[in-house]
Amino acid sequence: MSERAVSAPPDWWRQAACAGSDANWWTGDCPDRIQAVRICLGCPVREACLADGLANGDTGVVRGGVMLHRSRRRTEVIHLVCAQCGCQPVRFSRTYQGLYCGRRCSAIARSRRAADRRDGPVAGDHRRPGFR
Repeated sequence: MSERAVSAPPDWWRQAACAGSDANWWTGDCPDRIQAVRICLGCPVREACLADGLANGDTGVVRGGVMLHRSRRRTEVIHLVCAQCGCQPVRFSRTYQGLYCGRRCSAIARSRRAADRRDGPVAGDHRRPGFR
C-alpha cells in the first residue's frame, strides 16, 4: 500500500477568508452558495485563489469569487458577482442563475442597454451599424 504525498498549501492560503472551512461548502452543491461567494468577495487573496484553481484544473467549485466549470474543451469561469454593481453575489435557485444581484441592478442594466440602442453606435465602434 502506497501513500500519496500531500503537498503543503501555498503561502497565500493562510490569508484566505475560507481557510479552515469545510471544503465541501465550496462545491456546486453548496447549500448556501451566496454566503460562500460573499466570503470570497471579502477575501484578500481572491486573485491568487482563482489563478491556483485554474492552474490545477479545479472544477465544480467556488474559487476567487467565481464557479469553475469544466466543459469538453476548457474550464469555464461562471461569474457569481453582479454584472452591474460588481459587489454582490448574483441570485440563485436550483434552476436559475442570474447576472444581477437583484431587481435594482437588473433595471439599471436594462435602462443602460436601452440608452445604448437609442444613442446608436459610438465613434470607434467597429461593429456593423445596427448590430448590437
